[in-house]
Amino acid sequence: RSNLEKKPEQCLSVPGFTAMKERYNKIALQFTDLDNNLKIFNLEGLDAQIAQHEIDHLLGITIQDLAKS
Repeated sequence: RSNLEKKPEQCLSVPGFTAMKERYNKIALQFTDLDNNLKIFNLEGLDAQIAQHEIDHLLGITIQDLAKS
């Protein structure tokens, strides 16, 4: 992880709502696939921002929750 950047963010779950959110510009996303193989993706820019946004969804965090913090 490196370089926190604050950018506007939107979500298709809440049309028309925009929040400023700090996200890392570069991340390493590590997971195991369905065959239990370890995978690591190095993401940056918009790809990193989207991955972090979607991980928030998996954790039950919405864009409105982020706007409050």
